[in-house]
Amino acid sequence: MIFDNKTFFMNSPEKQKELVNYFLSRKKPFFISEHLFMCKDWRLGDDINALENAERTDKEKFLNDDGRIIPFKWRNPEEWGNFSGYMKFYMVRGNIQGDICLAYLKSGNKKYLKLFAEYLEAFEENTSFHRKAFDMKSGSAAFYGGFDPNMSWAKTDWGPWNEPMDLGHRISRHWRIWASGIFKELPANLSFNFLKRQYELIMEYNEFADFPYKSGNHYLFELGTVPYLGASMFPEFEECRVMRDKAVALINNYVRHSILPDGSYMEHSSSYTVVTFLDILAPYCFAERNDLKLLTKNNSEKLKKFAGFIFDLFHPCDTITCFGDSTPFDINTALGITEKELSDLGIKIPPRKISSVYPHAGYAFLGNKKARMSISAMKKHFPKAHIHWEHLTFEFCYNGILWIADPASVIRGREAYTRPLIYSGKAKKAPARQYHYSLAAHNSVLIDDLIPGDEAYTEHEFGGTPAECSAHFFSAQEQKYSASHYLYISLGIRHKRIFQRLSENVFLIEDIFSGHPDRLPHLYRTLIHPMPDIKVELKNEKCAVLKRDNESVSIYFHDGRTELNPDIHIRKYAYNDDEKNLSYISSAFTASGPCRSSFAIVCGKHSPKKLLNSIGFTF
Repeated sequence: MIFDNKTFFMNSPEKQKELVNYFLSRKKPFFISEHLFMCKDWRLGDDINALENAERTDKEKFLNDDGRIIPFKWRNPEEWGNFSGYMKFYMVRGNIQGDICLAYLKSGNKKYLKLFAEYLEAFEENTSFHRKAFDMKSGSAAFYGGFDPNMSWAKTDWGPWNEPMDLGHRISRHWRIWASGIFKELPANLSFNFLKRQYELIMEYNEFADFPYKSGNHYLFELGTVPYLGASMFPEFEECRVMRDKAVALINNYVRHSILPDGSYMEHSSSYTVVTFLDILAPYCFAERNDLKLLTKNNSEKLKKFAGFIFDLFHPCDTITCFGDSTPFDINTALGITEKELSDLGIKIPPRKISSVYPHAGYAFLGNKKARMSISAMKKHFPKAHIHWEHLTFEFCYNGILWIADPASVIRGREAYTRPLIYSGKAKKAPARQYHYSLAAHNSVLIDDLIPGDEAYTEHEFGGTPAECSAHFFSAQEQKYSASHYLYISLGIRHKRIFQRLSENVFLIEDIFSGHPDRLPHLYRTLIHPMPDIKVELKNEKCAVLKRDNESVSIYFHDGRTELNPDIHIRKYAYNDDEKNLSYISSAFTASGPCRSSFAIVCGKHSPKKLLNSIGFTF
């Protein structure tokens, strides 16, 4: 059998059937299936709701009367969120076929097999390529009518639903469907057309092959992960072997440049750090499954450190930290693979420590499984890559509950009021999105209520690229971490913050403000953002008590007057529910010249008076 650029253009049904039988009977390559099943972007279908989703799909019939899929385009901003959130991931990334396939595998009901064939044919017809020049000014190509700055290498419009990111997810999910065995029960012509389509789609990524190194998870996924997985499934074709080899080089180059020596990652976003890890892990699993070589020895060691960092990004309650653009999901939904499974793959994570610091990226984690403080100092980052102005912010987890974090991150998943305005050039009309990125939405300090970076911005770059923090010392052994920033350089003020774990249940945060050439009085406002399910009570002007269920956490302020303020942006734009307890704690004081303040976080009902009195707190 000859494999070249004419292979998929044969008209003989017998030859087509012969080719299909070859691909169905070959033992390798085998697409990854035993790992990453729970990971949202890699699993075959929804294990829990596959039957329900397939029934809904059959009932609603996302098809026009002529059998074509309903045209997918943005509507007005009010409909944007609900419509796009469901349609984009369910249809554009191939979830719809995955769910129907899984429903058939689970039930054996032939109606799902028929439904699968119907949707596969209609979907392929409606996503055919319609090439035209890419308009860099109006952005009429990638991301469905709105230019995505992360994909600046996309110079042509690939037609409806065919931008490189979502198309890559669909190619990968379709190979997972192929690995399920469902095509053995479908007509040969449908299987032939599927293989032809997969081949044609992956060949489109050839135009990216020699694009120079670029930071960010999109570069890795669209130019490395997708070409590697897609081309590796066609090793019989020389051009696919060449593409695979180039993808191997690109993935290794990305690991070498983007994963820092301590195992942390340069893109300052918890969620997208996990995405990057999975975009490396998927080809790694494929290579292991098919006895192929992917990473160099040095990069394999880096991947082990990276895996350790990934698990550190999750709180002891298994919820991910909300640094940068993030969605508060749990570890099983996010990863779908355990430390033991990683170890079985040869990715042995170094022994976990009580506390850990990552000086290259500026992260620190102080505490233990019972109580842990997670800190972001913004040391290294990519420009325009899901960054927030979250200098010296922290999150706090105690006894399986996330008490203090970044509740504004929920806006990332509820963008109906924000994202269309940004893409239409009306970013200033999206106050929730602006707030989402700003220092005010994080657990840090505002000076004179000024918000650094408060200027015209794009979706991925609020106020330009944030300035880095300077790390002074890192000491996991001493349970202490310190860093500073100059965001208020226009006022001549430098902010240094020291985080320290004083005992098993008490954490201290000290803020030191230096500089002040004007010697004028300035207002210093410490902000604490409890999560929405936490009840907040002000015990007095120096103490706030956080409660949930039968647990509590107390915050004692050494300086300033403490208030509880409604978080208007989150109320209106994220939850649309004024009854929810959506408030933040503010403790403010005024001072001239260099000054300092501090506050302590005390877990449970422990009495901290003696300890806190020893460091200057009064009650």
